[in-house]
Amino acid sequence: MQPAASALLFCLTIAPFAALAADPAAPSILSPAPGATVTSPVTITIAPGAPASGMTMPMPGMPHGHLHLIVDAPLPAPGAMIPMDKHHLHLTHGETSKTISLPPGQHTVQLIAGSAGHKVLPDAAHSDPVTFTVK
Repeated sequence: MQPAASALLFCLTIAPFAALAADPAAPSILSPAPGATVTSPVTITIAPGAPASGMTMPMPGMPHGHLHLIVDAPLPAPGAMIPMDKHHLHLTHGETSKTISLPPGQHTVQLIAGSAGHKVLPDAAHSDPVTFTVK
């Protein structure tokens, strides 16, 4: 097989798997693991990702942007203000963990980046949702 054909075959073989790799710039939830059973209070451990790694690193178009931990609620839509309530926790100081009290049952958490003005911009970095059970 010619080297160019070999390289093309390699690219075609691994291309479907490239989409499976997580975006290194996106925030992620390190714990609890999806499907875990935990006790309350629950400590959510966060990998902030490149866009929102702390208050001193400006996000594109969002000086001093920060992450928001969404608890048992859908992600706010682009352009929406992110409320300040028990379902929308603002990590304004670049926190990499947050301990929250949750009642027994199934819960889902997710992260989304927002501006200093607490708005979701188009294409805001966000984590995959993580669902776990509190016993």
